[in-house]
Amino acid sequence: MQTENDLLPIIWENREFHSIIDFDCHVVHLQTTKEGGSYSTVIPISCYEYRKKNPTNASVKVRELKNGYTEFEISSDWRQRSIMLIPTIQKEKISFAIESAKRMGLFL
Repeated sequence: MQTENDLLPIIWENREFHSIIDFDCHVVHLQTTKEGGSYSTVIPISCYEYRKKNPTNASVKVRELKNGYTEFEISSDWRQRSIMLIPTIQKEKISFAIESAKRMGLFL
């Protein structure tokens, strides 16, 4: 029986991954294959309190695509853009990332 993780891969910066370990629009931790292995990075985004006093370019845009994915376009403090595609069926992972982005004040 297939699980939701078997249907479509996670796509981070045009690379395919097996699943999300942690993703909150700031920290990205992905499982590389079904058997294991992982990839981690942190997007340079200042804390919310700092950005309130010193605005940066950090932001998140979310949109549902027709191909079964939800796209997160994340801009760092320095306007470096990163793209995460999460299969739309993974509603819990998407909701967690959206709520995290809201708490960090990243929606324009």
